[in-house]
Amino acid sequence: MLKNLLIRPGMVALFFMLIISSCEKDKGPMIVKPASQPAPDDPFKIHYQQDIQPLFDENCIICHNLYHPYLDLRAEVSWNNLWHANPHGIHAPYVDTINPNNSNLIRHLKGNGYPLMPLNAPAFKPGRIDTIVTWMLEGARNN
Repeated sequence: MLKNLLIRPGMVALFFMLIISSCEKDKGPMIVKPASQPAPDDPFKIHYQQDIQPLFDENCIICHNLYHPYLDLRAEVSWNNLWHANPHGIHAPYVDTINPNNSNLIRHLKGNGYPLMPLNAPAFKPGRIDTIVTWMLEGARNN
């Protein structure tokens, strides 16, 4: 019985030493990356919800909304509408992951064979178009 009493305090001390020493490698506060930055192992440079949809929100949805007959670019439906034909079956898909510059979307943004979009507003800057082209080359994912 005396032996059991000696083992228990030793086990308790060992337990506390393990807990204390297991935290020794943690130096300083835990750093959490902001959600807007992709993880280091993320192979995609461009993300639809973070990089593409804000361009549509800023420049397109004033016209391309629920009431537009061909392409609704509101956040909750835009990705699907870019890939799939609308009820009228016009222009879809708007994306081309093989040759983005030949896509209906980029051709509209450059005014290449289609009216320049956005109508009656400043054209997209080349850097913004390049962002959309890169997104298409990365597979035009809804990420």
